[in-house]
Amino acid sequence: MVKRVLLYVAVILLIGSVVLNSLDLIGVFNEPKNYPFGSDFFSPYSIYSSKLLYVLYSIGSIITSLLTLFFGYKKKWALFFLLLFVNILFVIYPILTNTESLFFLGE
Repeated sequence: MVKRVLLYVAVILLIGSVVLNSLDLIGVFNEPKNYPFGSDFFSPYSIYSSKLLYVLYSIGSIITSLLTLFFGYKKKWALFFLLLFVNILFVIYPILTNTESLFFLGE
């Protein structure tokens, strides 16, 4: 029962990831003034350092989310959990590379 609930939560989060990343991609091209790529606020390793990097990051996140959903539907659990881990890394990476979010590590 717990496994089924966790699976449903993962599916809902993955669908949300696909929707939000798709909306972000649309926003990057329709409203470029809202995305200050390359500004001094972001570190050099941030996904916001260039527009190309951000677009590739978003597309990669969408593809891995869709593949995770597909392998979950096909009940290929090893691939499902591997791609779920990759999706978690896609969420954590921007947090760790933003210099302002690393306040707990000091300067």
